[in-house]
Amino acid sequence: WLAVDQDDGQIVRELTSTQNLNKTTYNIKIKTGDIFQAGTDADVHLKIFGEKGNTDKIQLRTINNTKALFERGSIDNFTCEFYDLGKIEHILIGHNGKKSGAGWFLDWIEIDIPIHQELYRLLKSRDN
Repeated sequence: WLAVDQDDGQIVRELTSTQNLNKTTYNIKIKTGDIFQAGTDADVHLKIFGEKGNTDKIQLRTINNTKALFERGSIDNFTCEFYDLGKIEHILIGHNGKKSGAGWFLDWIEIDIPIHQELYRLLKSRDN
């Protein structure tokens, strides 16, 4: 969908040839801090930028949305497949700010790319 009110709300997409690209598995671990009100009920999303391209916005959720995510002190695991992005340059992570208690204390993110034997620890929340 390219519509504000459909799917992920995007109205612009960058399309590239996938003719010679292989799918790669990315194992993503996200640690929510262990301080008062660190968790969030908001919908969290991630975008990964690499030397060969970037992902679309990835909505981080469980199958059937059955498990509470991003709770205080928790580590949440996600496995995603995308075309090979090459070396990771940076990420963009955020949430939709909806639901009560939307604020979130992100401790760190790890992205493991088994086929390349690479592990990135990318982000830690700013200390107060």
